Amino acid sequence: MTSLLKITGLKKSYKSPDSQMNKVIDIASFDLAAESEVALIGQSGTGKSTFLNIICGILAPDEGEVLVNGSSITSLKESAKDRFRARNIGYIFQTFNLLQNFTALENVMIGMSFAGKVDKKMAMETLSKVGLQDRMMYKPAQLSTGQQQRVAVARALVNKPSLVIADEPTGNLDPEYAKTAMGLIRDLCRENKAGLLVVSHDKELISSFDRVDDLSKINNSVSLL
Repeated sequence: MTSLLKITGLKKSYKSPDSQMNKVIDIASFDLAAESEVALIGQSGTGKSTFLNIICGILAPDEGEVLVNGSSITSLKESAKDRFRARNIGYIFQTFNLLQNFTALENVMIGMSFAGKVDKKMAMETLSKVGLQDRMMYKPAQLSTGQQQRVAVARALVNKPSLVIADEPTGNLDPEYAKTAMGLIRDLCRENKAGLLVVSHDKELISSFDRVDDLSKINNSVSLL
């Protein structure tokens, strides 16, 4: 299958308070095929947050390259990275990262604006797909935790990215809703033909994936976060 995400020779280090360089990421290679689903186990100290932020272009690696759809996000300038990320990568944060003073609809439309095109009708259709057709004008504080997550899912998928990254997407949800939420994310990714990379500690969630990678095994870094 066509490679959606291809990572080679990725390295990232940080300077400690005593001026020592601590290596956080040292990953020789990582691949994710188009339209595939991969679960990544990422315990604390394995470089999970750094790894995801490099993939999205939020952080720059010291060495290595990240290709998304054959384009190198690591070689882009910051302004170009923002546009590329908005158009190609949907990020579902564990804490949702919704703007509290804006409605569900406005949160999704703001997400669209980074890609350079705001389509209110599409935003409304996407919110309807996640079951929030009656909550579009509600602000985050007026929504349940599960409903806030659905807004975050809609925002991540509204631009129809080819790659969706979900960082502990069920971490703030009760077990009863977690399975439903993950099913919603997977269904929408399949509908949009998007590849999915999920990081989770949820053993039941992970067991439903055909491919499960352990970050501690692919990250050759000897230092802990």
